[in-house]
Amino acid sequence: MCPSKTTVATTRAAHRAKRTEQERNRVHGLNGALDTLKKHIPVLEHHKKLCKVDTLRLAINYIHTLQQMLESDKESTLQEHARTLQEGLSYQAILMLEKSLSLPVEVDPVVTSHTSSSSSSTPSSSTSP
Repeated sequence: MCPSKTTVATTRAAHRAKRTEQERNRVHGLNGALDTLKKHIPVLEHHKKLCKVDTLRLAINYIHTLQQMLESDKESTLQEHARTLQEGLSYQAILMLEKSLSLPVEVDPVVTSHTSSSSSSTPSSSTSP
């Protein structure tokens, strides 16, 4: 015997609702994990409005910077660390980084040109301290 159309429609709606709820929970879990990650990146203490991709890239850059500090024999400057931190970030994220570090961050147009198209423009020249 073939199920009725209303039974099939009800079953599909129930499955869709279940998948929607699972996706909502997954996104909430991801957002919670990103919020926790932001708390562990010191340069983001006062700047919470960073997109997910930039948050992940900045966390990777931060870990890389810490590794460089541990492995290097010479003492690096804050400017050198800022350069490492900005790699792959959007122009907006670089500006947030600059404000957070309270120093001019060199903005490399080549570095920012491959980032997301959400940034309104890329700078034509780099700033120097």
